[in-house]
Amino acid sequence: MSDGKAYDVALYNDAEDKLNTIYIGKVKNIIKNIDAAFVELSPGFLAYLNLRECKDLVVLNRERSEYDLRQGDEIPVQLIKSAVKSKKPICTGRFRLNEEAKAEILNKAKTRTVFSVLSEGTPEYVSFLNKINLSNVAKIVIDDINIFEAVSAYCSSNNAEICPTLYEDDYPLTALYKITSVMDELKSKTVWLKSGANIVVEHTEALNVIDVNTAKSIRDKSDNHILKVNLEAADEIMRQLRLRNLSGMILIDFINDSSENMKIVTDRVKELAGHDDIKTEYIDITGLGIMELTRAKKGRPLHEMI
Repeated sequence: MSDGKAYDVALYNDAEDKLNTIYIGKVKNIIKNIDAAFVELSPGFLAYLNLRECKDLVVLNRERSEYDLRQGDEIPVQLIKSAVKSKKPICTGRFRLNEEAKAEILNKAKTRTVFSVLSEGTPEYVSFLNKINLSNVAKIVIDDINIFEAVSAYCSSNNAEICPTLYEDDYPLTALYKITSVMDELKSKTVWLKSGANIVVEHTEALNVIDVNTAKSIRDKSDNHILKVNLEAADEIMRQLRLRNLSGMILIDFINDSSENMKIVTDRVKELAGHDDIKTEYIDITGLGIMELTRAKKGRPLHEMI
């Protein structure tokens, strides 16, 4: 947060959904027509497995041939992708480890029971810290002792100048920092600006489109009303890109204005893009007056998680 506003939001699932964690899972179901199996990693926690990886799997509770996989098989697998909306998380038998570490894990698996965790992955909230520049962070406040200890260890091991603070007050941390209202805002495609104008954020498979509208904005006596609205919108759009973790191609339709004023808006966007921890580039303005940006992909966009 900065100046009382949220600029980055990261969501993570509960403790069992840790990327790169290696489990002894049990094959719950096999669906051959889609070359898939569903593996139970812990009671009730299912993950998708591509059957094309059968030859890489080790079955612990019986002898098997190279491509034979059956319901009830106990297999070591690594969680490599989190769930997305209705889609299950994805696991693999091809561990992201060197050969020595892989051999150690498989040897360990021989003496463990189903649903055992063979190797802990990195929690998503720690992964999030890898994506940001901690030197730009003034404060980290945490209200969970386990997360606090994990983040403290991360900051210490990375020689970060900042140390987290454990919040122990009875007043909810989410209320203190108005997190609930921020999340409600992010569920809406329309974001209202102080001037009465708004921006509308739309997603497609190929790109993100943002439209700036005067809406309820009342023209003031100055000649630069449209410029003021566009600059206000530029500030909020660049904030929304970070909050929603949008990536790929981004098209922005600002309110039509003179070329001189649009240069001022363009310069503001370029300046704000330079402050983003994730690489964001200004590309051009099309013949139809649409501004083009690109933003590198790091993690899933927020609309896939809420």
